[in-house]
Amino acid sequence: MEKINAAITGVQGYVPDYVLTNKELETLVDTNDEWIVSRTGVKERRILKEEGKGSSELGTQAIKGLLAKTNTSADEIDLIICATATPDMVFPSTACIIANNVGAKNAFAYDLMAACSGFLFALSTASKFIETGTYKKVIVVGADKMSSIVDYTERATCIIFGDGAGAVLLEPTKDGLGIQDSILKSDGSEAKSGEMGDIVVKLPLPPGTFPTLWNADKRYKENYMDTYPGFYQTYDAGHIDEDGYVWIMSRTDDVINVAGHRLSTGAIEEVLSDNKDVAECAVVGIADNLKGQLPIGLVVLKTGISKKHEDVSKECIQMVRDKIGPVAAFKTTLVIKRLPKTRSGKILRGTIRKIADKASYTAPATIDDPKILEEIKDSLKLAGII
Repeated sequence: MEKINAAITGVQGYVPDYVLTNKELETLVDTNDEWIVSRTGVKERRILKEEGKGSSELGTQAIKGLLAKTNTSADEIDLIICATATPDMVFPSTACIIANNVGAKNAFAYDLMAACSGFLFALSTASKFIETGTYKKVIVVGADKMSSIVDYTERATCIIFGDGAGAVLLEPTKDGLGIQDSILKSDGSEAKSGEMGDIVVKLPLPPGTFPTLWNADKRYKENYMDTYPGFYQTYDAGHIDEDGYVWIMSRTDDVINVAGHRLSTGAIEEVLSDNKDVAECAVVGIADNLKGQLPIGLVVLKTGISKKHEDVSKECIQMVRDKIGPVAAFKTTLVIKRLPKTRSGKILRGTIRKIADKASYTAPATIDDPKILEEIKDSLKLAGII
């Protein structure tokens, strides 16, 4: 029996008319065109200004264009999945509103919310409906009205985001093309069912999908195409189960190799967060001559906690041992005052790892307070790690 793949047979995008330029942003926040372009490459973004209209309007226009381009009737559509971080409302779903707007009366529809990874998640999910023969025509639409949630007084983030939508039509094919998911290990061999590995997408990518990085074609190829020749590196990590479903578990920089075992630092952080005394935490993998890498935890205690740091550390280590097992080789938890973050709240795990490994590093321009890195260095020295 020939294998059925899900092929992208149509691509359509939509952006609203209003253009928010860098010059206009200069009147809203402390920034300028040179600062924005040198850091992001962004010179303008589109904004949906019409009163009372949200992500469903963007998705509706994208799908209407898609149906016209592919000469497809709305009645033929079996399913619409909308990947969005900015739904119009909790219910009905944005996808249902879109389905009604375009006249897809025979389709069921639902939203998938996974922020930046949402479209990839939706595409993977939709492809399974095609591959199993359940449906013939499935639309995946990514639509976000980011202007509805962006803080235009926060220059680290407001300069990046705009409003828009993109939609693809998936249909079955038996010619060996279409969406082909693979899980690969770091050494390039394909992972077994259920085994953690890097998630990659077989080339070529669909037309218009992430064609390059702005002014950095060489870096684009080196970062995303060279690691696994013939595949696009997503930098997501996960596994394929015995039924062929792809499980995206974390980003690849969250996966560490401890004596041959691939572990998610995110999973360890989840355990540490369960400690009633811990306000926030971070786990990084540091270099180890014997095991390759070892996880260490950094925890910030809740206000008013007077318990000895040694006791908190012991509790955290035991919790990881109980819930993840000895395979994690988790033996170090440091109680610190605060974690280094960007102004948008992202924890600088990569920088912490470089400090612990005594590697050269540069404090990111977006760091909230550079002095925190010296505090981290002092804590690592006191623990005998550096």
